[in-house]
Amino acid sequence: MAATWSGPRPTCSLLKITVQLFQIASLHGIGTQYGRKPLFERQLKTGKAWTEVSESFPEMENFIEFGHFKPKSDVTNINYGQGCCQYFQDGILEHIQTKTVVFLRQQLQSYKFFEPVKEEVGFMMTFHPNLEARIHTLARSRYSDDVSHKACVHIVYNPAAPQDTDTSLNFLTASLRFVLDAISANLTLSSPTGSPAPTVSLVVFGMDPADTGLIIADSTAYYRVYRPMPELTDAENLFLASRYCDSFLITATTDKLAWWMGYLQPSHVPVFYNAQAGGLVDEIDLADSDYFPVHWTSLIEEGDTVVVTKRFHLSRWQHKIFSKRRKHGKHGKS
Repeated sequence: MAATWSGPRPTCSLLKITVQLFQIASLHGIGTQYGRKPLFERQLKTGKAWTEVSESFPEMENFIEFGHFKPKSDVTNINYGQGCCQYFQDGILEHIQTKTVVFLRQQLQSYKFFEPVKEEVGFMMTFHPNLEARIHTLARSRYSDDVSHKACVHIVYNPAAPQDTDTSLNFLTASLRFVLDAISANLTLSSPTGSPAPTVSLVVFGMDPADTGLIIADSTAYYRVYRPMPELTDAENLFLASRYCDSFLITATTDKLAWWMGYLQPSHVPVFYNAQAGGLVDEIDLADSDYFPVHWTSLIEEGDTVVVTKRFHLSRWQHKIFSKRRKHGKHGKS
């Protein structure tokens, strides 16, 4: 069996570093089973996203190759799986003998593709020492006298063009209260300064609520509230979140940067996520069981609060939608 594994052809989505991380990690996980290595189109190497990947994760380049894979007798093109974020596995790859296998536009955004090689993926995503030093210096200055629990939250919201997948005010308010209660139940409520006061600080990533019109209710319940730092790159935010968060909350279900922030957390850091995808119900191709690690806490709105759901909420939507489409066709009854 040949030693080259081919990645998806370049698309606009590949401009995002977080999508590239999914594809590289997933192709490495799949290729490891068959003695193959990820291969990407050579022109991708000149893109902004790859520049950020290579400068932020120097080990990554040792796990992939760049080249051309024009139609030849030693190339096989396949469609592998469906949707962006569903896990897929069948026996088709065992029977392909060509040197190169090209995945046609599959995004492979399921952690299950690379979970068996999680340690190797962790090594691939070793941050550049200069980036680490820069963010450690920033964090020491920012949190110099703050030893409180850092409850991190990632917010996505564009008031100029709001999307159904954005953070909702109701979920933000209710989930922050839920996480604060969960954290406080496991903390000794004394101030870092020694006086009676909250022992939890809120660290915001993504959009600054002050710029979006969203309001962080009960902000006085926190020792401090740290605003996002827009000057940081995605990779710098990933490192900051993975080293300085004591808990992490994902409020926008489909945001890839928030997902990687959660995935890179140490095993003892609890991760909470929004299991509802707003108006995407009719188009969803995302299943919790394939996209979110099972040890993360799934939250759904229930009135003015959020509750933990042990069943996969998006999977229930998906099953209902697919059943309807099988019965009536893709667009329902004609």
